[in-house]
Amino acid sequence: ETGIGFGIIGRERLTRAALPELARAAARDVAEFDQQGCVAPQRLFVERGGEMAPRAFAAALAAALAVKAAEWPRRPPPAAASAAIHQLRAAAEIRAARDLEVELFSSQRGTEWTVILDPQPGFGPGCLYRTIIVHPVDDLAAVPACVAPLAPYLQTAAAAVSAERLTLLAEPLARAGVSRLCPLGRSQRPAPGWHPDGQPRLAGLVR
Repeated sequence: ETGIGFGIIGRERLTRAALPELARAAARDVAEFDQQGCVAPQRLFVERGGEMAPRAFAAALAAALAVKAAEWPRRPPPAAASAAIHQLRAAAEIRAARDLEVELFSSQRGTEWTVILDPQPGFGPGCLYRTIIVHPVDDLAAVPACVAPLAPYLQTAAAAVSAERLTLLAEPLARAGVSRLCPLGRSQRPAPGWHPDGQPRLAGLVR
């Protein structure tokens, strides 16, 4: 089984001053190990109502991923993964032509990175290899119900919210199936003693 990670970004963190570092943190989570780990975010839920809109965040994330492409070159994906990314991009382009709230940001060369701004709520596994979908939401309180259908596969939620809101969101996210909360930018770097899926590391190997 493969785990699925995601991220949540609160409106209080979407300030003009904080946006560049916020985008860099998200880009680290997406670029490290090319999303091959079960802790990597495959979707980001970004709250509306901040100083900077979710679209501005998506554009900043695209720029940060372009920088990461030069710093950390992506390994070539399998042909099937490349085809899936091209299909995802093509579908996003068609939707963007009909819906101004949908937007595609993508690398000019190949499929090095892809960011899709998609207002349609949804959650599920993505194409990986630095492909991320950004979902604008009115309230992060709606996220636990959105991700709960995939509870057996949920892993890490990377958060960029205030401490007060994180306290309020932690329990609903845990009930939805999330076993680890971490700061945005630290998805791929769990603590050495972390228990994957809430279980001791070697428990599954012991008889």
